[in-house]
Amino acid sequence: MHTTCLLLATLTLTLLGQQQLTWSIGQVANVNAMEMIELELKRTPNKLAYCQWLEQQLERPFLLSTSCATILNENLDTALTAELLMDSKQRCWWGAEMFGRRCRKRA
Repeated sequence: MHTTCLLLATLTLTLLGQQQLTWSIGQVANVNAMEMIELELKRTPNKLAYCQWLEQQLERPFLLSTSCATILNENLDTALTAELLMDSKQRCWWGAEMFGRRCRKRA
């Protein structure tokens, strides 16, 4: 029975990307697929890469009920913050000007 569930969950993961989830299995297949994702996530050293790969293969709503949703959201926040920091113009206090990457007092 356990082997059958794992086989069905593997089949479900394979078919999810092609929108061919076997709905006759119903919620059991979804739960098994999510459990498999969580188990694989624990074993994978690069969790972000694994979740990004899953995001390409599966629909986003399916991933929302897994730990990958948190990992992907944290990565998105970090990427946006870094991008904003790089795009922001550096400023100096009154009476100083940028010289290279530092503020220097005007002579």
